Amino acid sequence: MIEIVKLSKEYGNTLVLDNIKLSLPRYGLIVIYGPSGCGKTTLLNCLAGLIPFNGSIKVNTTSIETLTDNQISDFRLRNYGFIFQDYKLFDNESIKENILFPLKSISNVSEERLERKCKDLMDIVGINILDKQYVKNLSGGEKQRVCIARALVNDPKIILADEPTGALDSQNGEKVMEILSKISKNSLVVVVSHDKNLCNKYADQIIELQDGKILKIVNKAELKREEKLSIIKNEIIDKKQNLPSTFLFKHSVNSIKQRKWRTVFCNMTTSLGLIGVGLAISLSSSISYSIKKSYSSLFKEPSLIFGLNSNEKSIFGKYSGSYYEALSIKKKYSNFVDDVGFNYICNFEEFFPDSNTIALQKEGTFYPIEGLSIRNVNEFEWLEYSNETFYPRKPTELLDDQIVLGLNIDMINTICFGLQIERTVSSLSQYILHNDLFVYYDLVNSSWQYDDQQVFNVAAFSLVKNPRIYHTNHLWNQYVYEECMRFPTIDNLEETPKYPWVMKKIPYFYVKNDRDRFLELLRMDEIADPYIFEIADVTYYPWLMLGKDIQEIDRIMFFTNTMAHIPMRFINYINDLTDNVGDPIYTNSSGYAAYSTMLMTGFSKPMYFSNNENELDNFLETYSDLDIDINEEAVLPSDILLGHFSKTLSDGVSFKPVNDNLAAGRKPLDLDEIVVSSGFLRRLGLSINNNLSVAYTYDQKVLSSGKTLTDFKTAKVKVVGVINDKNSVIFHYPDWTFGFFQCRLGVSAYNLQINQIILPLKNEKRAEETIKSIKTGFPQYEISNPLNDVNESVDEICGYIAIALLAFSIIAIFISIILLSITSYLHVLEARKEIALARCIGINKRQSRKFLTYYSLIMCSISFILSSFELLGISLITSLEISKTISSELVISFNPLSIAAMLGISFTISIFSSLIISKRINKFNPIEALNR
Repeated sequence: MIEIVKLSKEYGNTLVLDNIKLSLPRYGLIVIYGPSGCGKTTLLNCLAGLIPFNGSIKVNTTSIETLTDNQISDFRLRNYGFIFQDYKLFDNESIKENILFPLKSISNVSEERLERKCKDLMDIVGINILDKQYVKNLSGGEKQRVCIARALVNDPKIILADEPTGALDSQNGEKVMEILSKISKNSLVVVVSHDKNLCNKYADQIIELQDGKILKIVNKAELKREEKLSIIKNEIIDKKQNLPSTFLFKHSVNSIKQRKWRTVFCNMTTSLGLIGVGLAISLSSSISYSIKKSYSSLFKEPSLIFGLNSNEKSIFGKYSGSYYEALSIKKKYSNFVDDVGFNYICNFEEFFPDSNTIALQKEGTFYPIEGLSIRNVNEFEWLEYSNETFYPRKPTELLDDQIVLGLNIDMINTICFGLQIERTVSSLSQYILHNDLFVYYDLVNSSWQYDDQQVFNVAAFSLVKNPRIYHTNHLWNQYVYEECMRFPTIDNLEETPKYPWVMKKIPYFYVKNDRDRFLELLRMDEIADPYIFEIADVTYYPWLMLGKDIQEIDRIMFFTNTMAHIPMRFINYINDLTDNVGDPIYTNSSGYAAYSTMLMTGFSKPMYFSNNENELDNFLETYSDLDIDINEEAVLPSDILLGHFSKTLSDGVSFKPVNDNLAAGRKPLDLDEIVVSSGFLRRLGLSINNNLSVAYTYDQKVLSSGKTLTDFKTAKVKVVGVINDKNSVIFHYPDWTFGFFQCRLGVSAYNLQINQIILPLKNEKRAEETIKSIKTGFPQYEISNPLNDVNESVDEICGYIAIALLAFSIIAIFISIILLSITSYLHVLEARKEIALARCIGINKRQSRKFLTYYSLIMCSISFILSSFELLGISLITSLEISKTISSELVISFNPLSIAAMLGISFTISIFSSLIISKRINKFNPIEALNR
């Protein structure tokens, strides 16, 4: 029956089986006996073809070492029966399902014949009254009998039993051995055991192993074949392996039931992706129809949009302006600008990593003055504008090698200690009055082979909290960096220089008075068209501007304007071309925006308005670190109003140019005064001369944790007038959408370049005439009438909605695949013993993957059913909300293709996730997995 020749097996460097030669009969109870670790189980696994080996094992005429993986699995399923020490059953299935599992995998016999087979086997092993019980409810002895019945179901020629009595008490052990002895009269039963008494009592032949070798073979008695067991024989089966669908379905459902919360979470996530696809297909037509039907009511004030040509592009890069061009602007605006200076952009700490120290030297000893570095040279202050008290006196003019220091108490103590004088302000003052005090910069960058010392004479000092340097030469930092230290410079701030020691240089204006007015005049001056004027901040001066209020900053950075933009002064030429437009609204990316194709105008980023400063502060603190879309999700307190372009169709705060039709009060005189609508006034309970707190969403960052961190900038304005308007509106002069954001909220001028101008029409019937008139003067710009383009805009909006939903769906589906893959992977880990059991019995890799495939299909089917019901509900709610929002009639439409698409995608998700994890099933070792 079985011929074993030169069988060897090694695990690493350990020889477990050593040149085994053995011949086993066609029937009888053969016991492989020996101590633990002698190779008994390994020999049994080799006989079954479960592990690779060296040598030859021939079963009848088949040499199993020559078979492929699929062939040996099929051979094992049809010719072997397996009995395990700890049963290895499907615990959540019935006794019947466990017994018939191998037979159903290769048989299409009738249910009646299966029932008969199962009954015969249960009678043989003595559990005929338990057929409807679940395995998990059985005792150990009963489980082992089920295992024996399963081993016999395919009429195997060989039964392999690994310690079948090891987990049983002596009484049940005797019963199991009696059954095996009875079976062995008609089949070959190979039992691995270390129980010598049972071996002697029941074995026909005992093969004793020791250290991987056959120690001896004892024949107990002559083998005699008896009558066949009373078990109905299987029909001749040539069917390919195919795991029973009913078994796989029940097994998957039971697994899902046991892990309810995981199932709910995974199904909800998958349904989100499916819903997105369904909505993208089913809702576009109803949205389009509803909007087109009521589009004319969206524009209460017909307007033209004057904008950049779509082909006009910005030049890449950020360039500083020319010093000589800055001087010409200074000359024209000398009543505002005192002088022009330079700022250098570089990481001074990285420039001089080895030494960046200012020190006092006295009699060969160096006393570093902590708190000052070469960065202070860049951020020096103009001495004449400082109001500090200077010791021994404030110089009127300094030589380039002289400086005035701003020192704190610790620094004064350090200098006095080095000078060996009393550590007081007056002692240091007297010393400077009568002696020269020299300090020097020691600057070293070893990688550049750069080593420099710059010596300066301290002419005076002041007592300050934050250390600094003063000078009367407004270009003193240029003198130090370029003349003394000889560093080259470039004007492209975004360029990566060829050499790391190249500095980036920007001119700036020192504005001695009325900075806001200076910037306002520049916005309408032709001389300023090619330039950008940026209020300095910590980006340019990390130390000097730290903690300063935007209104205290007197330095204006001077850049060349490389951005495509519309000069604000063009409105004067437009008014010369036509008399049919009113006061304009200037729009940009970070102030006030217009998205004509989406029928939206409003503040570019969320703006909050409240007359209750504490309430607004609490609101901002609450929502500053939440991972939400504030525009859509934040529930506003009743005394806070929100302005944003997304609120075009709802009662969001908007902006309009102020006119002469004031119901009360007066027009604003500066950026800090505004006029509001009566509706705005009523909603916040305001009155004229009340102060209003304003908060602007300055920046939003996504942290590594996934949470969104929102930074707000706040300002105060005073309500000085009211205009009758039921909506929530702020009124001011047209350039307020530029000036307020730059001068009060610190928004970069780069983000405030005008990209469109909204031109209200005085007479809508003259719209085409007005467009033609403006085009004669500005052929290079685009002028459009949103009312005429509304149908195209609606189609585009619906396209955006579909794209957004599909984008969301793609993300959600991607997440679903990952999540289902993880869930499937966990399912594989949790069910690995059951999958390994199927593999050991003889189910091949391809069929064993069905455990995962059925699980994934059922999971996705649940998600599909869930999303289908959700889609129906969302379709109804969305239709109601659209009709309510844009005041259209209720239109409910539903596209059956959405259900088909959702079904197809759910099936795809299932297959895709199964393919990802199925490799895991192919790779794990069934013996190792079974014994974990």
